[in-house]
Amino acid sequence: MAAALAAPAPTPGTDALASVRRRFEALWVDANRPRIVNDTVRREVVERIAAALQSIDEFAARPNPDATADLERLADLEERVVPALLSGTAPALDAAPGAHVGIVRAGDHDEPFEYWVPRNYDARKPPPLVVLLHGRGQPETDIVARAFFRDLADRTGTVLLAPGGDDRDANAMARSTDAAERAIARAVPTDARRRYAGGFSNGVYCAYHLVATGAGPFAGFLGIAGVLRPLDTRGAGLGLAGEGAYLVIGSDDTVIGTSAVRSSVRRLRAEHVYARYYEVARAPHALRPLYSTIAAAWSDMLAGVTEIPNDGLGIVSDTGV
Repeated sequence: MAAALAAPAPTPGTDALASVRRRFEALWVDANRPRIVNDTVRREVVERIAAALQSIDEFAARPNPDATADLERLADLEERVVPALLSGTAPALDAAPGAHVGIVRAGDHDEPFEYWVPRNYDARKPPPLVVLLHGRGQPETDIVARAFFRDLADRTGTVLLAPGGDDRDANAMARSTDAAERAIARAVPTDARRRYAGGFSNGVYCAYHLVATGAGPFAGFLGIAGVLRPLDTRGAGLGLAGEGAYLVIGSDDTVIGTSAVRSSVRRLRAEHVYARYYEVARAPHALRPLYSTIAAAWSDMLAGVTEIPNDGLGIVSDTGV
């Protein structure tokens, strides 16, 4: 009894994180069992599990109940994705409200994707579709696992699609996105007139490339802590001309930086895109500190807000040239 009383109390959330870690460690063991598996598939599976274990270690130092709950939901999704990838068996897709997992052929290999169907979904009244591309080192499951994005999709009656793929290769991400969109279109009808593209970090430049390569039409763009590459400026401008782009960045983001996003705003406005700039004070390169502003930008995008504030970043060109 005395020894028990003397032992330090566990940090809140520690047990839950330990449980999540065990779930991912089990997936790691399964991914490395002797079997005939394509090396590309095995590498992708191992990388996504390693990313999750790294996140668990980071939060173990500063437990956060919300983040822990997101990690538990991430484990739920990965426990469906990993076996599907290892077996090459695509799960059946449907339009039931909630989180779904799919596998599609993109290029010469399989890629996973996830989507969220909002509550009260009605195929007779197709809702908007937001395609959100993941950042570097972030599996696409991390988008749909977050309560924030689920709640945002529910509140706005939006289908959220998170395609998998290599975010270092914009062409590969475009192929994965196209395949994932075609797959869910058969199961979850959405409104083609209210189709939006976006992403986080590396996913932003991949999403711009998606628009630039003629994968439209898109009714708007949501860029979270990412930039427009010069080579995609003209194409993205053509794809979004007359529409809105809603670009969010933290003032303390040292990975992307405010100057790079401000430059993207200027170039888009010169292409006749109604680019709005949202800067979050003291926020680093991370999603969680940007949540409230992402929600505002998301709502502005769905509402088609095109008013440009006097922010010193220039005006929208009338000609797009």
